[in-house]
Amino acid sequence: MVDDNISPQQASAALSRAEESTRRVRARARWMSAYLGVFSAGFAAITLAVGLVRPLTPRILVFAAWAVLVAAAVAWSRRRPANICGTTARVSRYWVISISLYAVAVAAGTPHLTGHPTYWVSAALAVATPLAVAAFRERRV
Repeated sequence: MVDDNISPQQASAALSRAEESTRRVRARARWMSAYLGVFSAGFAAITLAVGLVRPLTPRILVFAAWAVLVAAAVAWSRRRPANICGTTARVSRYWVISISLYAVAVAAGTPHLTGHPTYWVSAALAVATPLAVAAFRERRV
């Protein structure tokens, strides 16, 4: 017969180990904040490029840089050692909002507002904000 009772000292030690483990996992999972922040800035840049960069060659270069950023960020994220439970559920809505705002901004702004900085800067800020908020919130988790 196994005795499942533990002493108060053993319980206290187990709780201390659990708290330390939680702290270490949270510290190692803070990479998500940087990841979201980079994508926030990247979405802003790509939105500006769509609306403000007119010659085809620089626009192609911007999209190539975006593709490299996405590939590098995804590869980097796959090597991260920890993820807090529920991260995907928490951040997926921010991704959906940013991508939706990007689609709306591009659909509403091209071709009629191409080259109008007021529209495209506002659109870039709107597109980047959800992921920036997610980055801030993940830093605090």
